[in-house]
Amino acid sequence: MATYRESEEAARANGDKRVEWVATVERSTLEFAHFSFMLASDYRPIATEAVRVFEELNDPYGLALAWNLVAWTHNAIGEQTSMLEAGLKACSYARAIGSESLEYQVRAMVGSAHYWGPTATSEAVAYYERDAARNIRSPLLRTMVSFGLGMMTGLAGDVERARSLMEDAVRVTNELGLRVTAASLEGFGLGGLEVAFEDWPAAIAHLRAGADGFLSVGDQGAFSTLAGALALALYEVGELGEAFEYTERSFASASVDDFASQYMWRAARGEVLAARGQAEEALRFANESVAIAEGTEGLMWQADSYMARGEVFRLLGRVEEAAIDFRRALDLYVKKEAPNYIARARRKLAEVTG
Repeated sequence: MATYRESEEAARANGDKRVEWVATVERSTLEFAHFSFMLASDYRPIATEAVRVFEELNDPYGLALAWNLVAWTHNAIGEQTSMLEAGLKACSYARAIGSESLEYQVRAMVGSAHYWGPTATSEAVAYYERDAARNIRSPLLRTMVSFGLGMMTGLAGDVERARSLMEDAVRVTNELGLRVTAASLEGFGLGGLEVAFEDWPAAIAHLRAGADGFLSVGDQGAFSTLAGALALALYEVGELGEAFEYTERSFASASVDDFASQYMWRAARGEVLAARGQAEEALRFANESVAIAEGTEGLMWQADSYMARGEVFRLLGRVEEAAIDFRRALDLYVKKEAPNYIARARRKLAEVTG
């Protein structure tokens, strides 16, 4: 971070606005995405001003970086529609100057918005099929496009194709020495895939590997989210003590406006406490999880939080309320076109309705 600040100060002293703002945006993105130094509301004005500056300079490279930062600020608070728009703009500016390395750098938010937000799975798969058909020279960019296709085909129910695409992506990034990237792909990609297919031991192994990878480099932002996801998976195999521990670790490392982490650890803690018979506290955390998710456009966040609260109600013997939440989740999974999640919601609904 110090290097970026030194570059900013030197460029400012020399009157080089372009270099100053490139350094500012790259520093801000690194801080916000990985270390939770400030809130989305603190970085949004920086991103907006960067867009203005680079438009004035007619600088597509800078605009790609600036729109990527805009996308990150939408990501944190679950504004997936605007996040997707900003991410696609960032990619378009990178393509405009033929920079595949820059496109690789700025495309992560496109995949996240497609996966967690309101975009139908079939629409997202079609996007990645078109993307994969391009003549991409960069091994890294080609790998990331394939990974995105794997994420969405997994959500669409094609486990074998998804696993093959994502395992290849993890292998390539490891071979290139990009250990943290590989950990990210394993945790968010393969971990998420095994969650969808309810292979809980495999999900736990991948989520743990991803979380440990981020923790090893001090990346609190990504660690907090994977810690929350890991807590939910540990609950599913009855590891209540470790699940509770990961809710604490997620809470301790998450920014207050990292809504993915905030809803996940509360959802998991609600389930753990309900399993222990602590009804009042369990419902408090489950209700907070739902309230956070409902305040976003994260369709999958909302559905997952309903599933967790439904589980809390089920454990507490409140089957009518459990059925309401399982139906809410089912409706959202149908809208998302996520067949494995649909099957799980239907099964859980049948458990409480007979």
